[in-house]
Amino acid sequence: MELTNYNFDFAIYVKVFNSITNVARLSKSDFAMVFTTGISPYISEEESGPTEKFVHNYGARVHHMAFQTDRIEDTYSALKEDGIDFLIESWWAPPTKG
Repeated sequence: MELTNYNFDFAIYVKVFNSITNVARLSKSDFAMVFTTGISPYISEEESGPTEKFVHNYGARVHHMAFQTDRIEDTYSALKEDGIDFLIESWWAPPTKG
C-alpha cells in the first residue's frame, strides 16, 4: 500500500475459513479493496478452505471491491459497460447478449 494512496482500514481473522481479510480505502467514502489471504498454504480441494482455493485458482490478487449503493443492478450494469469483468455472474445479472 505504500506505493498507492490507499490506507489500511481494518482486518478480520476468520478462524473457520483459515483467512485474514484486510480492507484498504482511499477515504471512508471511497470503495474498499479487500485482500484476503489464507493462514495455511493450499493442500488439496478436500482439505483446503475457500481462501486457499481462491488463491490457488486465481493467484494473489484483490479478492473483491466493495461499493456502497442503493441500486446494485444499476451499479453492476455500469461497471460492465465500463469494461469490468467478473469471475462469475450474479444470480440477478441481466443475460449476456450474443
